[in-house]
Amino acid sequence: MGFRQSAVLAALCIALFTVLTNGVDLTREQKDELDNIAREIEEHTNTPGFSLYILDREKAITHRYTQEGPTFCVGDGTRAFSAVLLGILIDNNENVTWDTPIEEILDTRTYLPDMYRTKNLNLRDIFSMRSGLSGMDIVPFAQPYDQEQLIKKLRYAPVVANFREKYIHNDVLFSLVDKVSEKLGGASWHDLMRQYIIDPLGMVDTFFAGDSDFVKSLRSGKSMTPMVQFRNDDHRLEMKVYDGLEMVASGTSLCTSATDMYRWFLFLSDGGAIADRATSRRIQIIKTETLEMLYQGILPRGLDGNPSTEGYRVPNINTSYTRTMNSMGFINGNYDGDEFVSQDGSLPGYQTLATYIPAKKTGVFVGILGDERPTNFAAKVLMNIAALDIMKGGKSWVTRNNVRPLIAHLVKLHTKPNTIRPGLSRQIPNERDLKDFVNTYENYAFGKVEVKYNATGKGELTLHYGTIDYDLKPTNQNDTFKMIVSSGPMWFSTNADWYHDTNNLYAVFAASHVRVDEDGNEVDHYEDEDDENVHFADWVMNVTIAGFDSQTDPVFARRSRNLRPPYYETERRHDMKCSAPRSLLSSPAIFVLWAGALLSCVAILFI
Repeated sequence: MGFRQSAVLAALCIALFTVLTNGVDLTREQKDELDNIAREIEEHTNTPGFSLYILDREKAITHRYTQEGPTFCVGDGTRAFSAVLLGILIDNNENVTWDTPIEEILDTRTYLPDMYRTKNLNLRDIFSMRSGLSGMDIVPFAQPYDQEQLIKKLRYAPVVANFREKYIHNDVLFSLVDKVSEKLGGASWHDLMRQYIIDPLGMVDTFFAGDSDFVKSLRSGKSMTPMVQFRNDDHRLEMKVYDGLEMVASGTSLCTSATDMYRWFLFLSDGGAIADRATSRRIQIIKTETLEMLYQGILPRGLDGNPSTEGYRVPNINTSYTRTMNSMGFINGNYDGDEFVSQDGSLPGYQTLATYIPAKKTGVFVGILGDERPTNFAAKVLMNIAALDIMKGGKSWVTRNNVRPLIAHLVKLHTKPNTIRPGLSRQIPNERDLKDFVNTYENYAFGKVEVKYNATGKGELTLHYGTIDYDLKPTNQNDTFKMIVSSGPMWFSTNADWYHDTNNLYAVFAASHVRVDEDGNEVDHYEDEDDENVHFADWVMNVTIAGFDSQTDPVFARRSRNLRPPYYETERRHDMKCSAPRSLLSSPAIFVLWAGALLSCVAILFI
């Protein structure tokens, strides 16, 4: 591969794609400048491995820094591939559009937190991320349940915005996209992706995270083993980290190489067509008008001050690289007067960014092995900028001499995460025996957590959630514990350098007065308030976990029924009341009974 992967902290792969109608290649000076900028980024981000490709439609590969391009998992970049797949399937199904409600496509009621969302959520809402529902971030990684249970629990997903009001990142709704793909295509999303996109495009280095082909690719060294930094040294991640991505496969699970991204960009630049390798005959994979529809912006991403949401804007840097709108699986933006669509991916151990300018049929793909630190985000954006500048035929304002201070400046623009989340200071001021916290707590959306005492023999509390075990470390606030993963594939998520500094998880327990009998058992109802055998006790009743989700802090309770969303019960009763009369009247047997009763009444009148 041109470098030892065992020595890699983060490997940087830059693939440059341009469709030049005049066939003009980059000059030697321009290629050297790209190499120099990449080397500076490589050194500044502790990236000892680098691959650079410059490709055009006539010459394929015109400049290559290493022999082959490694495979990176592209995370959310998967959504654009899924959008193209759904575009093909919808074009083949005349009764379905992007605006057809999901429950109508699946021909079954798929409950969401309120009936309006339930009856109206469609593919356009999911791909543009305007559902208003929390993304339940921890679920695909902790795997507290399977995909079927996830879909059932969507009815309890926290509502954090009005429907179609604003951008809220959400991967869990892609569990429904998996089902829609299967319904429309008659096969699994994975098989359909291979049938309609991967195989026709010749993407031989494209796999799905965690599948057997990807594991073989890792063992052969063709794919890059994900890495994060621990005590300023490499830490390899186990591939089991990505097992839960299968719950939302169509949104996050694709892994591909720079060479295959070249084929993807050729496909986009040809208006959704490919050239048959045997006959060179043009084959239209997706209608050009459908592909162009996917590029159209739907929902503004907002201006929250976070570059990962809105990009980098003037006057912060010389020329803005903005991220203004969500479209169908793409992020739309603008650079130097050119409108682009991008695919941004961020998974533990993998960071990618692809920028494609449809009007100029020009694209750039950057992949980095590393964590989600702002340094890596700034690096992949600046490398995209430098490549786009140079591919225009000139020089970039990003140079080997200023790229380091530019990265340092851009990093300062990123909002710093809170180390203590709101509400953590509101504690009941008393100290408890650790055994008082032991119990099973449940949240309707997130599932169950189990708190145990001395499970590790250290006389400490542990919290078990899905596949992850956390040690609970006491803090200076009563009933509040810092959560640290003790071992296993997800160990990095609270211990690796960047995660240790930013990904602070806290378990915040709360107590209330509970009626108990003389044996210490809870009493829900009692008749005599003066009964000497009934008294109040201070019991730990729920735990709020700060950090499980970026939009809300879920509450897990001993009595989970007390936390059932109230609008669910209200609308369920309303649905039953409204539907019952209709079902009765539509039943032939009931109609006969009503008619018989009416005739009997008439007969009595004439007797």
